[in-house]
Amino acid sequence: MNDLCTIAIAVWNKPDITRQCLESVAAHTEYPHELLLIDNGSDRPTKKLLEDFCRGKTNCRIKRFDENAGYLKAANFALENINTSYICLLNNDTIVTDGWLSECIRILGSCGDIGIVSPTTNEISDHFRTAFLSGCTRALKGKSVEVNSGLGSCFILKKEVVKKIGLFDPVYMSGYFEEVDYSFKAASFGFKSVMALGAYIEHLSNASFSVMPEERKRLWHANRDIFESRWGRSERILVFVKGDYGKDVLLKRREYLLDKCRHRAIVELYCKRDDEWARGVHFNIRHKKSPLYAGLILCFMIRMKKKAYDTVITDIHVPPFLLKLFGIDLKGFYDFAGLKALDADADPLRGAVH
Repeated sequence: MNDLCTIAIAVWNKPDITRQCLESVAAHTEYPHELLLIDNGSDRPTKKLLEDFCRGKTNCRIKRFDENAGYLKAANFALENINTSYICLLNNDTIVTDGWLSECIRILGSCGDIGIVSPTTNEISDHFRTAFLSGCTRALKGKSVEVNSGLGSCFILKKEVVKKIGLFDPVYMSGYFEEVDYSFKAASFGFKSVMALGAYIEHLSNASFSVMPEERKRLWHANRDIFESRWGRSERILVFVKGDYGKDVLLKRREYLLDKCRHRAIVELYCKRDDEWARGVHFNIRHKKSPLYAGLILCFMIRMKKKAYDTVITDIHVPPFLLKLFGIDLKGFYDFAGLKALDADADPLRGAVH
């Protein structure tokens, strides 16, 4: 193997969108790379586009399937047949930007236990588009944050991960959760997934998806059910902290939250004091601020949450009359300062806090 990255792009028609993607890759990818264009039985206009793009390029090749067998077949062909050190599965409805691949490979090669990386993208949040357009992304070069999964739109991994994990599981119908399942399998082998904060791509969400919205919804739910049967459902955690704590306590809370996030928890973290102890720990920790840190505010937040919290971790005493007023019981509450309470496993049958 060498240090090249092979960029594999699966294509099924959509020539205008595909052209944008290919032109952006040609203009903004300085890292040494090869291109593998996988044509899933496209019509003549797209076939010609791919031929014209590859003509005269020694680092570009086309693999054609007679019919559209779906994304999974194309992705697994790439994983199985690419032998460069790095593999990038890139959707054809993306537009890459300067330095995207160099930065991702830089992060991927920076640590032995990082196996999968994705750039930031507008499909996660418009915050990342704003950061890119304002030039803030440049200040984040070399920085990353752990995530549960690489992004399906741009999934970059080491070949050694493929050798240990194998291919995407064909049980997932094309389009959803196959990359999340793969990332969790990678984690079970000791390979982390991260997001390169100094890299950005634009994703024209669902532009390459060929099924109707109702069918997409059905596929999403079916694949989610398969995934959760293997890896469990996500947990929603509220951390609402008023006081100051020593480094030893905060370090243990940090490790506790990291472990929870690695098991799919989404954490909303409110700290009246400094919250730096939890910054950069995991992408699933959402840092927020409250104008007041009091029992009434805490009860209001719990009650107004659309999807109930599974766990509430706090150092604020809530008077019993407030709990009764808001219809909240104490199952699923933990004392931030109490290590025993934090480490205790909640009864999985207790239901969410609401």
